[in-house]
Amino acid sequence: MMDKKRIGLKLKAERNKRGILQKEIADILKVGTTTISNLERGFDGVAEEKFILYAQQFGLAEELCGVIPEEVKKERDCLKRLKNIDDLLVSDPDKWEQKLEGLNKEVEIEMDTNLAPFYYYLKGRIYREKSKSINFKGAKNNLLKKRLSKAEEYFLLAVDQLSEEHSLLHTNIKSMSYNYLSVLAHNQNDFESALYYSKQGLGCFIEDGERRFLKYNLLLNKAIYLEDLNQNEKALSALKDLDNTIQNASDPFVVRNSVVIQMYLIYSSILHKLRLTEEALRNAFKGIEIASAHGDYNKLFALWSSVGMIYLALGKLEDAEEYFYKALEVDGMVKEHLKPYSYRLFGSLLVQQHRFEEAKGILDKSIEISEKYNDKLLHTKSLFALGRWYVEQLLFEEAIDTLNKARTLAKEHDFLHLEREILTSLCECYEKTDPEELKNHSLALYLIIKQGRDSSEIEL
Repeated sequence: MMDKKRIGLKLKAERNKRGILQKEIADILKVGTTTISNLERGFDGVAEEKFILYAQQFGLAEELCGVIPEEVKKERDCLKRLKNIDDLLVSDPDKWEQKLEGLNKEVEIEMDTNLAPFYYYLKGRIYREKSKSINFKGAKNNLLKKRLSKAEEYFLLAVDQLSEEHSLLHTNIKSMSYNYLSVLAHNQNDFESALYYSKQGLGCFIEDGERRFLKYNLLLNKAIYLEDLNQNEKALSALKDLDNTIQNASDPFVVRNSVVIQMYLIYSSILHKLRLTEEALRNAFKGIEIASAHGDYNKLFALWSSVGMIYLALGKLEDAEEYFYKALEVDGMVKEHLKPYSYRLFGSLLVQQHRFEEAKGILDKSIEISEKYNDKLLHTKSLFALGRWYVEQLLFEEAIDTLNKARTLAKEHDFLHLEREILTSLCECYEKTDPEELKNHSLALYLIIKQGRDSSEIEL
């Protein structure tokens, strides 16, 4: 039974709050002011339908009368089905794409301004998932590019349609779309765009909305992209923001262990670059403790390698070797695209130990895998490490060839800090082989250091 007195009082309060006269409501409902007065006093003689019609004028029919318009029911059902696809599409992207397109034909989601952004977001996710099964090399490369391009297109459509007043804003799919856009850009070695998208995602994140885990991912990714851009001080500041956010989390269970472990890994890497060695080691060991507790061998592989890298820089070769061998012990349990990072570092250790044959094999693996997964930064670093392998054996002509390949990549992708290191090694080679080229490359190196700009503008 409808509680007419309670509903009448609520309707009257809402009308007064909005500054509307009884006569205005009476004219809209095509009844007399006496009927409106009786409605607001909750008279039993007034039909329930009139209470419902009155409540609908203020959008309170569901709250006060339990009446849901048919179009609202349809939209809620559709939203429920979209969320179901969101939860399950990773299991079989092709299957759930068919389900999504079937739903689109059934209710024309693309024509619905409320639900269209969710549809575009899901299309973006589906194309991203479908791209993961494609190798980066060979004839399939064009298909990969097309799928990644479609994913980007759909995420941008989702973002464009989610205004500040949109009913789906609380779902944080706008922020999630920006996060995916940042990852897509990063995978294509466009670190500036990746950083821009992560900042946009943080800017539109709704704190009390859905997908609360997302903020931590965005903060972590921001730090990763800054490190890739060699902006280490800013990357350290971003990590501190993430750390503080985790420490002050109202619900710590929302924070994923993988984010915390990765945070310590990036901490160790950046602190090492900033020559804060002891602090770098402390953070690496914190990450190792958590990764060990959760059996995360992908992260352990990287963290043990990070410790090995720090010991290598300190000249503690035995300690470095211990941790690199730990990493290699779990090699078979680690995702392939993560391996070049560790292989390159371990290869450098073997070079320092003059174990050149072993080093060559592992550096070749690093080059092969980084090329396969289109990781231009790691590929450049791996080629540089191989160039140093030749230099250490006084094979300067071979070193020049490999170092120039590394430099070409560094120029193409604006890895300015790497290009400086590569040019320094090239100067070392030309000092022994070609005094004229030494002059040219020394000038290029000087101009890069002096002007701080891309050496692609410098003609040798």
